[in-house]
Amino acid sequence: SGNPFPASAVDQFNVQTQNFAAEYGDAASAVISTVTKTGGNEFHGEIFGEWQPKGFISENYYDRPGKLNHNTRPYKSKPDFNTKYYGGDIGGPIIKDKLTFFLDFEGTDKTFGSNDIIVYPGDLSLLPPAAQTYAQSARSQYNGSFPQTFNEKLYFGKLTYFATPDDTINASAFIRHESNLGISGGVTTTDASTLNRNNEDRYEAWWNHRGSNWLNELCIARDVAANGAIPN
Repeated sequence: SGNPFPASAVDQFNVQTQNFAAEYGDAASAVISTVTKTGGNEFHGEIFGEWQPKGFISENYYDRPGKLNHNTRPYKSKPDFNTKYYGGDIGGPIIKDKLTFFLDFEGTDKTFGSNDIIVYPGDLSLLPPAAQTYAQSARSQYNGSFPQTFNEKLYFGKLTYFATPDDTINASAFIRHESNLGISGGVTTTDASTLNRNNEDRYEAWWNHRGSNWLNELCIARDVAANGAIPN
């Protein structure tokens, strides 16, 4: 996914590939900047949701009954694969023509099949009998595709104060919390998988003052992040 904030919070965006302004002078490639929505003088909002149930998500080919990973009965039942995507936003005035608010939320919950785990590949008949028995048992226990998860919660809030016709003050919060169970497949079993996380809390306040042919801006921001893999 990788969204820094909910998609429905985007009002407009701009892509620059060359001739950067002074504020982007250190950029090495393209710069994408986004303007987020503001509440406005009328209340407005929306909610949305999508659901992809288990029956709409297929199993990996070799996990199907009678195939390589399920070639003996009783066959394992299909995992509870599903995808949920949901959220909503609301905005409007606190003090008409002076102070507005905008709030947004977006969530994603997915359970899907991992890459196949294949321990002890090859011809087991070349092994001694005891080793064959152990390898066959390990295949039955570990081989196949297993449920893998991804969860993401995105929050955005913004206050806009129109102090004077020439001065606007904004305060906003961007909160992004993600986690996913990563199953690499191959000879790495589910017991050796990792839980990856990506959490970021960002807070900003900025003031714009507009002159007849110039603009002055002051921005203060705080960013707290925690990411990386932890044992499952």
